[in-house]
Amino acid sequence: MSTNLRVTLRKYATLIYGAGLTLILVEVFLYLKHINTPDLDLDLIWLIVAGIPLSLALILGGYLRKSQALGIKLETSLQSPLGRVGMISGEGIDEPPDSQKESDEYFKNLQENRRREIQRLSFVAGRPNYYHINVLKEYLEKLPNLKFIEVRDLNGRFQCILPVKIFGYKSHFDNEAIDRLLLGLEQQKVKELFPYDALSRTIREDESLLESLEKFRASDFAFLPLLSKGGQFLGIVERETLERRVLDQVVAADKSL
Repeated sequence: MSTNLRVTLRKYATLIYGAGLTLILVEVFLYLKHINTPDLDLDLIWLIVAGIPLSLALILGGYLRKSQALGIKLETSLQSPLGRVGMISGEGIDEPPDSQKESDEYFKNLQENRRREIQRLSFVAGRPNYYHINVLKEYLEKLPNLKFIEVRDLNGRFQCILPVKIFGYKSHFDNEAIDRLLLGLEQQKVKELFPYDALSRTIREDESLLESLEKFRASDFAFLPLLSKGGQFLGIVERETLERRVLDQVVAADKSL
């Protein structure tokens, strides 16, 4: 027998003996029940009796105390605010110019590296005849890494985001979808006009890790928008990133005991 194995067996000897004795008692009770021993009715009380050795082993070995401490520490960790750790930056344009002339001037002065950084366009709903289809097409065409469009209300609060891909790509535009977006912005009905594409479910930076994880589990999306305490869009958080953070908290809590 190797040295490591002997050390491991000594470390968990109490637990091993307790579990073994419990298993033996369960087997004995099942056997007596099988041969129809008249004096034995194998109900809940006998299962409790069989579990006594394992329970004692857990108590004497300190495993229950460690589990309780781990639970308390983990609960505290998971109640900490989500914050902005792991957030994918929503670098974008908050107020695109509304006229062709202003748009042309904007792109004339926009450096190439800045164009590649922009992933979001933000539009304000409730402004009749404010946005123009040609201006929107120019942004879709000239911003190579544009990922989504954010819709805000007149007070600047987040309403939803839409994936850019539904509007076409570069010169291959979906004019019907773009017209629908402009109509939705004017009438403040973007979510109603894009029921399958508009993502309005959000998480907030002041919510706990556990609350955020529960929201992810209740949705079918791989990411959710992250909002500030005041309801402004900050960026997105991916489900995988949040699950990894929760797992890291579990590992850290276990190692600290």
